[in-house]
Amino acid sequence: FPWPTFIANILGCLIIGLLFGYIQKNQVQNETLKLVLMTGFCGGFTTFSTFSLENIQFIQNQNYSTAIIYTMCSIILGLGAVIIGIKIVNS
Repeated sequence: FPWPTFIANILGCLIIGLLFGYIQKNQVQNETLKLVLMTGFCGGFTTFSTFSLENIQFIQNQNYSTAIIYTMCSIILGLGAVIIGIKIVNS
């Protein structure tokens, strides 16, 4: 299981949730700052291309169950991490 990529992606989701929550709560209007922090930093920190390649390799090696588990866990836990980040800031 590709733990480094998985952890980086989930951590990136948590960070973007924290940033979004902060920006939303404090009504930050600076669009450039939003793009740099959320799209730039978080986009560069997470590894969607690596995630995609790892899944293709699982499929090529007929490791279908790992590909499905990896994809589902990444999506579910990633969304959950964003929600948790937003809730942390807004609590």
